[in-house]
Amino acid sequence: MKSITDFSAKICDELKKTVLAINEEEARHFYDMLLSHMDKQIFVLGAGRCQYMLRAFCMRLMHLNFRAYVVGDTTTPAVQEGDLVIIADGAGYLTTIAEAARLAKGHGAQIAMLCILPDSLIGQIADFHVVIPGRTAAHGGVGQSIQPGGGKYEQSLLIFLDSIVAALVEEFDLPFDAAFTRHANLE
Repeated sequence: MKSITDFSAKICDELKKTVLAINEEEARHFYDMLLSHMDKQIFVLGAGRCQYMLRAFCMRLMHLNFRAYVVGDTTTPAVQEGDLVIIADGAGYLTTIAEAARLAKGHGAQIAMLCILPDSLIGQIADFHVVIPGRTAAHGGVGQSIQPGGGKYEQSLLIFLDSIVAALVEEFDLPFDAAFTRHANLE
């Protein structure tokens, strides 16, 4: 067996290639969509590991004073006309998420999809896509990975979303630790 740190380095190399393969126009459009929804609500929706990546992103948006919520949490308000729903589902075939996307569209929300397969069930509902190259166990995808399941996609998703946050901090010319004024202080 190779050393654990060799695996870590190979995964980092894999992730660098993956994020560099994300279409810059799609990434910029997603960024602009966020900015255009600063006076609206932003919802994130995903399952499994994708939901964890989205939760981290949602927390950072809240730190930057966006009204951001995780779909399914008890304190999440109703979606309204003009809100933005961000969905991450690598393959795009989870029927529960597809149904939630249909409901959101029915209430007048825009749907941004972060996915591997834009022509999927959920992808056909979405208004916009950012394709993050990766693979899923059930539906295949793009390229190869030394990681099982959707690890390459999920980790690249987190890096992409953290990059969006870094760009927002720069856009607003915020000090590096500005977000911590809204950080939880009861933990």
